[in-house]
Formats: sequence, structure tokens, C-alpha cells
Amino acid sequence: MDDVLNEGVEALKSIKTTKDKLAEVVSRLETGTNEQLEFRATINELSGLLSENARVLTKLEQSHATLMDALQAEWRDTREAIRDRIDNTFTQLQQQISLSQLQLESKIDAAVSKISTTTADQAENVMAEMPRSIFGKRGAKKR
Repeated sequence: MDDVLNEGVEALKSIKTTKDKLAEVVSRLETGTNEQLEFRATINELSGLLSENARVLTKLEQSHATLMDALQAEWRDTREAIRDRIDNTFTQLQQQISLSQLQLESKIDAAVSKISTTTADQAENVMAEMPRSIFGKRGAKKR
């Protein structure tokens, strides 16, 4: 009977040892399961963050495209405004030059006319003052 009791005690010790080992294995499995759940949660969170980043990147690309379109339109409008301003300034300068040219031509014509009249008058005066004998028509000088 001692053998049976000893075998029973050994069996109880073995059960207790097995129970402790089993508890340790279960604990490790639970820890592993918790870690696996945490790992899955982290992967899911990472996936969500990547999706959010993709959404933000898409929105940023759309904003960039809209901004570039607006800048190109603004630049086009600015170039056209500058071109129009240059054309207007050039036209005004051409008009001023034409007007100045006409005024100058008019003044030159008036001055030339005045000079011609003055020259003709002076020529008549010179002719009138010249001795008549120079031309030989009006008689010779009295001697």
C-alpha cells in the first residue's frame, strides 16, 4: 500500500508540477495573445494612419493644383495688363511725337517763310541802295 500511496503522492506532485507548468504556459499564451492583439491593434492603427496620410496627401495635391492654376491665371492677367499698359504708353508717345513733329514743322515753315520774306525785303533794299550804274541800265555815273 505504501507503494500505492507513494505512487499517489508522486502523481499529486506530478499533477502539481504539471499544473504549475500548465499555468505558466497558459500565462505565456495569454501574454502572447495579448501581445498579438496589441500587435494587430498597432497594425490596424498604422493602416489607419497611412490611409489618413494618403487622404491628406491627395487633398494637398488638389490644393497645390488649384493654387498653381490661380497663380497662372494671375500671372497671365498681370502680363496682359503690363502689355496693355506698354501699348497705351507707346500709343501716347507716338501721338505726342506726331503732335510735336507737326508743331515743329509748322514753326519751321513759319520761320522759313519769315526768313524768305525778310530776305526778299532785304534784297529789295540792297537793290534799291545799289548804284544804278552797276547794272548798266540806268545810266552811267556822272563824271
